[in-house]
Amino acid sequence: MSGEVFCVSDSIEDCMALYLKKELEETRTIVGVWQITETEEELRALASVPADEMEEISFIANESLRKQRLAVRALLCELFGEVMERIARGRGQTAAEGGQSA
Repeated sequence: MSGEVFCVSDSIEDCMALYLKKELEETRTIVGVWQITETEEELRALASVPADEMEEISFIANESLRKQRLAVRALLCELFGEVMERIARGRGQTAAEGGQSA
């Protein structure tokens, strides 16, 4: 599968995260793959996670599984940022708050 590779940063030298995005034109499907190289704290900063889900994630004992869950949320934010922002506003928070209640 070929697609575009994106960096979550202002410059490639400071790249925090890499992900691949491919849009399948015939079905208008977007496929994204995130390469997890970040710490759990970095993923928390990149992901917009509602407080209730963040609490659920905190109960996962395996760090790798917690990071996978956070990376999925970060990828969703990157691919569908505007939609995720609207969902967060509907829950009474902004995506920039990272899902933490005000």
